[in-house]
Amino acid sequence: MRVLVLGYEEGPIIEYLKSVDEVFVTSSRLTLEQIQSYDPDFIVSYGYKYILRPPVVRAYPNRIINLHISKLPWNRGYHPNFWSFYDNTPKGVTIHLIDEGIDTGKILLQKDVDFREDEDTLEKTYKRLRKEIEDLFIANWTALRSNQIEPLKQSEASGSHYYRRELEAIWPLLSRGWNTPIREIEDLGKKKMVKNEPRYWEFIRTLRNDPSARENFMNRGITKSEEHKAYMEEHQDKFYICLFEDKPVGYIGINSENYISIAVVKEARGKGLGKYMLQYFHEEVKTRKLRAIVKITNEASLKLFESCGFVKKFYIFEGV
Repeated sequence: MRVLVLGYEEGPIIEYLKSVDEVFVTSSRLTLEQIQSYDPDFIVSYGYKYILRPPVVRAYPNRIINLHISKLPWNRGYHPNFWSFYDNTPKGVTIHLIDEGIDTGKILLQKDVDFREDEDTLEKTYKRLRKEIEDLFIANWTALRSNQIEPLKQSEASGSHYYRRELEAIWPLLSRGWNTPIREIEDLGKKKMVKNEPRYWEFIRTLRNDPSARENFMNRGITKSEEHKAYMEEHQDKFYICLFEDKPVGYIGINSENYISIAVVKEARGKGLGKYMLQYFHEEVKTRKLRAIVKITNEASLKLFESCGFVKKFYIFEGV
């Protein structure tokens, strides 16, 4: 059998296929005409960066499969391993037929994957998933190539899909890139920023008046209800609320002169929420020049603003 492999150009699957079939391997983007020049009987996509267009799919019905390191229909698309931890969704691997959608084809083989305690980073879990799907493929290649496995339609009632740009927006928040602990990614997935609404105003006032937060403010006075309401009405669109597990745990905003106000409830400190809020907010208002007045004794805030690229000027930080 002539097999065209699209994607990874080396590894256990390539070695195995070369021992049993005539194999052609490429990671390049191919047109239908270029694919036809290989005259393949079967096409295997594994780690392929390009979408196979409808004319290709129609030309090779039930003869194109994809190896995807998630338990479909969860986490279709880009870097499924990351999203399985971020969203806390089922984890596993899937071999499926390619249709005209993105990772929406009928499922041929699927396996749940439970990670060991030492597989504690994004890179380690990624390597484990690759090994699992490679073993699954090799063990079942004879049945796959002869269409002996009954395809099962994916559930339409659940699932998720992610694009590259969505991961790129979150990636700067990871402390160590590929070596980031999965627990950190799981915690990151519990965080969410939402625009300020009147239902959060009392939360902001209560946090603003908390002694442990107020001691680091330049204005340490108690914020009264009517005064706070008037301020929120004037600056509502300049504030965001941070949710952790759907509960408000912090806020960040600016006044009319673009000076930042940021605070996190005492119980949620030490979880990286301050940096998460500041980076998110900086992206949202990146057309503005942001400033922050930080007390010299507030070491946590000094480190926070410096780590986010703010420039110190007489202990007044200005966003770059």
